[in-house]
Amino acid sequence: MFHSSNTVPGCANQAMWKNADFDALIDKSYETTDDSKRVEYFIEASKIAADDCAYIPLYVPESVYAVSDKFTFTPSPQSFWNFSYTDFQVNE
Repeated sequence: MFHSSNTVPGCANQAMWKNADFDALIDKSYETTDDSKRVEYFIEASKIAADDCAYIPLYVPESVYAVSDKFTFTPSPQSFWNFSYTDFQVNE
């Protein structure tokens, strides 16, 4: 979520926070097959994000879904407001 590659519009890093050390740890976690190392990298990266206060949520809106048999709605697998991955169809 906080990797600097996610600072483009529509991505999860809405705070636009960037930290090279954090990015390096996340990248290392993707490259290793050792689960214990991966956990170490994630923990260290989480500490960096927390120390920098990468994101301070001031408001968390409720999720509201329309209910009607006229629509088919499948939320984004990322579970946030990125509708590019949401399936929304009007049923005939």
